[in-house]
Amino acid sequence: MIEESVPQPLRLAAAIAWRVLVVAAAVVVVAFIVAKLRIIAIPFFVGLLVATQLVPVVDGMERRGAPRWAAALAALVLALALLAGLAAALVGTVIADFDRLDVNFEGGLEEIGDFLVESLDVPREDVDEGIDDLLSNLRDNSSTILGGVFSGASLALELAAGTILTVMVLFFALKDGRSMWEWTLRLAPESRREDARAIGQQTWAILRAYFRGTATVALIDAVFIGIALLLIGVPLVVPLAVLTFFAAFIPIVGAVATGIVAVLVALVAEGVTDAVLVGLAVLAVQQIEGNVVAPVLVGRRLSLHPMVVILSVATGGIIWGVLGAAIAVPLVAVVSGLAAYLSASEPNEAASDSEGPAPATE
Repeated sequence: MIEESVPQPLRLAAAIAWRVLVVAAAVVVVAFIVAKLRIIAIPFFVGLLVATQLVPVVDGMERRGAPRWAAALAALVLALALLAGLAAALVGTVIADFDRLDVNFEGGLEEIGDFLVESLDVPREDVDEGIDDLLSNLRDNSSTILGGVFSGASLALELAAGTILTVMVLFFALKDGRSMWEWTLRLAPESRREDARAIGQQTWAILRAYFRGTATVALIDAVFIGIALLLIGVPLVVPLAVLTFFAAFIPIVGAVATGIVAVLVALVAEGVTDAVLVGLAVLAVQQIEGNVVAPVLVGRRLSLHPMVVILSVATGGIIWGVLGAAIAVPLVAVVSGLAAYLSASEPNEAASDSEGPAPATE
């Protein structure tokens, strides 16, 4: 009786509301579980992502007579050696350029002060006092700043565990990927096994195309921004170029962040003029990359709206941090591809069901 007295629009709104609450609660629970499992999920996904590029290398060595395990180990060692060499080059460059950055720091601040006085009519006394206070605070609190940087040392164990797990996932994906995939397919019902195989192949193709396209775009960004920094005369060119390369794996947000870092380094080390030049160079490279290069190399495969990309990066960053922001877009691309495959297969199934068995012929 009471239910009949409730207006139909209100009953409809209530029905929708409790369903939305149930879905929201499920999303929160899943997000909580995913956040807790980040130390497993992120290395697993990163290992698979890298494996998409190294599997053809391993296949090629196996065709030339190398045992599968030896080919997988060789590819893994080659990748690790490349990363180790890059890290060594970075450390050497930072050490070599740090003295220059330290020497130019006060000069850069003074040039910023001159700009504020001449262009914005800020009183010279206020500018000098602000610069002196900043330098004094940096000197007095250097140990506190370093302590804050290294207070995350408790994360070292988690980082080490994640790195080891990533290496293990990568090795076994290279060595036993096919057999593990066939075993996984046997878990699916026989009537759905071919669909599962097609979904797996599409997922692998999306991940491979995403990684290859993004790495190419990142390399183009890093090379041209590095050349611009070198021509302008900014210190820490190699570290900034490498940072640009890896940040490109975080779409949109990574490019903006590295551009800001490059401008700040130029501002502190060389002054306002060079900072403006760096900003213009970074903006030009990113415009060409975003409007010409990325749509050709990555966009056609992903077909994701920029708003979806931004929300994916933000959500991944909230749940899993920086690495989560990096892997969020390929995950969403995979889900989008699977949804497209399933929606395309449903009409075919409906058509085949409606046709029924073929009529008997005499």
